[in-house]
Amino acid sequence: MSQHRRPPTDWSSKLDGAWGHARAFFRKRSPVVFFSNERFWEEHGFVQRSLAYALANEGIEVIWVDGAGWRSYTPVVPNRPASLRVVKALQLPMRRVGVLGRLSRLLEARSVKSFLARGKDPFFWVFGGMAEELAEKLPPADVYSVFDNPYANLPDAGLCRHAKAIVCQNEYAEKLFATRAGDKTRRLLPPVEVPRDVAESVTSLPATFPKQVLGYVGAFLGEGLDFEFIEETLVQFPQWGILLVGRTDEAGEAKVQKLSKFPNFHRVGWQSRDRALAYWNVIDVAFFPYGESMGQDGAFAVKILEALYFNKPVLCTEVPKTQDLNEYVGFVENIDELRTALERWQEIPPVSDEEFWKLAWEMDPRVHLARIAGVDV
Repeated sequence: MSQHRRPPTDWSSKLDGAWGHARAFFRKRSPVVFFSNERFWEEHGFVQRSLAYALANEGIEVIWVDGAGWRSYTPVVPNRPASLRVVKALQLPMRRVGVLGRLSRLLEARSVKSFLARGKDPFFWVFGGMAEELAEKLPPADVYSVFDNPYANLPDAGLCRHAKAIVCQNEYAEKLFATRAGDKTRRLLPPVEVPRDVAESVTSLPATFPKQVLGYVGAFLGEGLDFEFIEETLVQFPQWGILLVGRTDEAGEAKVQKLSKFPNFHRVGWQSRDRALAYWNVIDVAFFPYGESMGQDGAFAVKILEALYFNKPVLCTEVPKTQDLNEYVGFVENIDELRTALERWQEIPPVSDEEFWKLAWEMDPRVHLARIAGVDV
């Protein structure tokens, strides 16, 4: 059986109250046009997409403009609300070459403007960055959400200079942007809803796998985790197994393959979210051995919400994406600190329900939207 926290009895009514005024705001400003350089993969990219779904599920017109690549494609969006439309920004092949590049930006700008023209006062929201040449050809964004890479668009360049608001996920990125755009920079935790559906069982771990398990559930990049630290942990603590669950990139697959020789290492590839969440039931300690990665300096370790939802103690390295987590985690920077932590892991005081639901409130997509709308919640 899944052992996770239960929401307070007034949780739903409080969210409905916070969301009511924001819903009216976005309905008045529809369509809400999201521009993203990420493809629309509903199962994988649930963080950014959660905002689109929260709005579209209320009947508010949402247009997701995919600016990744030039090839036209029609995404398969499971359970797509009727008011959610996913479109491809028009681009040309060889768009980085001279005249073709300039023409491609003009066509892309024209296609984005055509979607904005669907409303009298549309809300324009940029996710994760945009080419400056394109930003200069478009109306100012109502919101630029920095997300993971805080260096994609510099604070004094066109997108940030013209944007009405800049939203960062962590304190490091907030300070970076506040130096040049302090009056319109704010920090909001990334929008992640508390899990609703959790599979009750998972494929069993190998019979010889250690009984004590350090685990990481979620996507990861080859440069995003400290694989040298992981390997040292496998060598130094054979009585502990390390379980990684989630998709990765080509570099990550190569590094995972090197670890497969260790009998106390086990990897499970991509799973639907309800199946992936169920793996927390076989994990004793959440282990987030993040490495230094500039492309993640603006991120927030969203998996903290799931780990704490399942009442797991959390050990992690300290990098920009985890520096805001000091009240929820134990930081371990080397093998000796990890050894000390594992010797007393059962004594680590749990995060209280009050603290957890406060974090969950700040991360709920509807609260995120309410704060963007200016609602005091």
